[in-house]
Parts: sequence; C-alpha cells; structure tokens
Amino acid sequence: MKRLKAFIAAGVLIPSACLFLFCTNTNSMLVTSRPAARALKGGGMACDVTGGIVAETIQESVREYQSKIFTDTLSTYTTPVCGTDNCVTNIKLAAEKCDGIIIPGGSVFSFNDTVGEQTAAAGFKTADAIYNGEIIQAYGGGICQVSSTIFAAALYTDLDILEHWNHDYISSYIDAGMDAAVAWGALDMRIHNTSPYPIRIDITCTDEYLTAAIIGTKTDDSIIEVETKVLETSTPQTLDIATRRLIYTADKSQVFIRQVAISSYVL
Repeated sequence: MKRLKAFIAAGVLIPSACLFLFCTNTNSMLVTSRPAARALKGGGMACDVTGGIVAETIQESVREYQSKIFTDTLSTYTTPVCGTDNCVTNIKLAAEKCDGIIIPGGSVFSFNDTVGEQTAAAGFKTADAIYNGEIIQAYGGGICQVSSTIFAAALYTDLDILEHWNHDYISSYIDAGMDAAVAWGALDMRIHNTSPYPIRIDITCTDEYLTAAIIGTKTDDSIIEVETKVLETSTPQTLDIATRRLIYTADKSQVFIRQVAISSYVL
C-alpha cells in the first residue's frame, strides 16, 4: 500500500504489472483484476467489483498525499485585470479551466488543450482580439492574459518552455518579453515539467488582479531572476526583446544565463 500511495501522491501512471491506473484530476482509480481489488479491500479501501473492473473514489487519500508533494510555492506572477465585461468573463473562464491543473514529472502542459476551443457553447464571449495585426471581435478575446501570466510565472522556475509566441503589439497588462499569445489551432503555450516531481498551477482571478502560482517541490536553493533586454535589431518601427533566465547559486557567487524567448513587437 505504501507504494500505491506514493504513486497516488505523484499522480502518475502506475506500471502495468501493478494493474492500476490513477488519474489525479478526477480523483479516480481503476484496478483491472479481482486479486488487485481484494488487495485494496485488505488495505482498508472499499471497492465495488463489477466484471473485473473496480472504480473507486479516493479523494481523502489524494488530498492527504498531495499535501506532502505540493509543499513549495516555486513562483508567482500577478497581472492587472482590465477590459470590457466580456473580456473579463473570458479571462475568468480560462483561469478557472487552468486552476489546479497538475503536470506530472516529465509531462507537458498545453494551454490550448487545457482551455479548449473558445466558442459560445463553451461559455466564451466576443471581445477584442488581434488577427493579422488587426483588432477584431472574437470568442475568447482576452484569454491571452491567462496564458501570459502562467508563462511569466513559469519563467521564474526551471520549467522548459516548449512553445511561446508574442503578440504583435505590447500588451497593456504585462511588460514586453513576458507575454504569451495563444490562438486555437495555431498558437499554443506549452510548458515541460522536466523534474521528477509533479507541479500544480494555481490561478486566482478577481475583477482587479490575476495571479498564477506554480506549486511543487523545491529541490535546490537556486535563485531565479528574469531579464528582458532590448536587442540591437530593434528599429524605430519595431522593438525586439530577449527574455532570459538568470539562475544564481544560493550565495549568488555564480550565475547561469539561459535565453528563453525572443519577441518582436510593432511600435
């Protein structure tokens, strides 16, 4: 049972020989054999065996063991919420869909996969969006603030940024080089959790502020700062920005610099 609980805490796929499949986000577990079900009963977990398949809700175990895994706030980032009522509605809906998402070690978070297509049926409203350099009305307008805030929070961790796009113009809610544009079926924001431990994205959204927090297990004492630098390729009509991580040792005696993104904006 100790091994099972460890896997539950991590929210990972248990090896097939163990005959378990656990899904963190739905707090459900499937056991594909009667012996396995009997083993669970012996461990004090109530099971309902039907045709060799066991489905069981283990919310208390999940909460208990997640509290031991998600012990550290790895980073936070806050942006001011602004825009029309429809825009704010879209921001809150996208934030709700991302809140509490768990990324197991070695897995990838996709903003588009998490939020889904922005349609009226999904509850999104029409609001300002940029398409080919023009401002248009589109379902889900404004949700880029959520992707940008998560991206900015991720910059202050050692998570890999697999996909990132900047907006055509500098956003009003975040500095140049810190934004992350998304568009269904075209532009995504993807983050790779390279650590062996799961992380969780917590989102808090009010009428005034949007905050993204990356929660997980801190494994070292490094200090991460983020630098945005104007590049010489900038012109009077464009602004080119390099976004870099500065990773310091605990005593700041050494620093490792990693370039994360290059963004180009129309002025």
